[in-house]
Amino acid sequence: MPKHYGARRETVRRSPAHVEARLALASIYMDLNRFAAAERELIEFVTNVDQGIQQGGEGLKPLQARARNMLGYALYRLGHHSAAIEVLDLAVVDAGEDGARRAQILGDRALALSALGHHDEAIAEAGRALDLAPDSAALNHILGFVLHFAGRPSDAIGPIERALEIDPGFMAGFNTLALAQAATGQGDAAVDVLQRALRHNPLNPDAVLQLSHLHIERGSFAEALETLEPYLKEAPDSVRALNNQGLALRGLKRFDEARRALKRASRLSTDDPMVLTNLGRVLLDLGRAAEARSLHEHALRGLPGDSRLLGHYGTCLAALGERDKARETLDAALAADPNNAEAMAARVSLDA
Repeated sequence: MPKHYGARRETVRRSPAHVEARLALASIYMDLNRFAAAERELIEFVTNVDQGIQQGGEGLKPLQARARNMLGYALYRLGHHSAAIEVLDLAVVDAGEDGARRAQILGDRALALSALGHHDEAIAEAGRALDLAPDSAALNHILGFVLHFAGRPSDAIGPIERALEIDPGFMAGFNTLALAQAATGQGDAAVDVLQRALRHNPLNPDAVLQLSHLHIERGSFAEALETLEPYLKEAPDSVRALNNQGLALRGLKRFDEARRALKRASRLSTDDPMVLTNLGRVLLDLGRAAEARSLHEHALRGLPGDSRLLGHYGTCLAALGERDKARETLDAALAADPNNAEAMAARVSLDA
């Protein structure tokens, strides 16, 4: 917990109108990934400042631009992407001719547009933000981020590398660069980048999870376990880390240990589709297909139509001897993703 958190909260309690303390408290909430708490704080703040502006306080507009910028980003992180854009549009107006603030607002607007699938508009918006602040590490990273998720990972690498040139400690840049490199077949480079990130912070959760996942995808299961071990000592209840640990143990054919890791993850997050389906896969490895079936069905209620989950369920049905239903399920998996190699292998084996 940041050392100023208690002091800021006490200041707000004693003097609710203390504007800098309120914004600082909201900022701390965001640093702690407590975006719902930040949203509540900022909505009240923005409402109060709006009233002040209506009463003739035009000088409050820069403060309102800052608050709305923060609120828009909090809404984006909460998954309320359309609402985020509405707030950020108001923030642009409040920002007036403040180029630095406008650049940050446009960058956050690009993220929300990308999340809505408006990729071309997001890329253009990120470009406009960079025109205003070309030496911003955050904005170069945003451009790379939206390019990557627009299906253009090769184009994403340049802006992300530029972000890391500007700020060599920009942690989000390491993670996104590794994603883009892995997507373009540069697996070794992606591993190197994530290892660099972990040298900056050995317990960076995003880097740990991403690197362990990359090791698993490359069949380097022992390396995945080695990556996860120190992090799980500090965060033993991390569902995603336990999920990756279970997958790595499964890859090493240590099925009982994999089952225990995934069972623990499922107790911590009872409806997580990926944990459920991976636990089902391990139970199938252990010859417990009937138990696995209900887990796969539970997982599919959370992510209906997901090719990976359909593939796992189809494999389980085949093991139970329900060949017609298995064919139907595996065909659905391949319709959703024709490149699902595991589903393809299972489907071919049914007709062998």
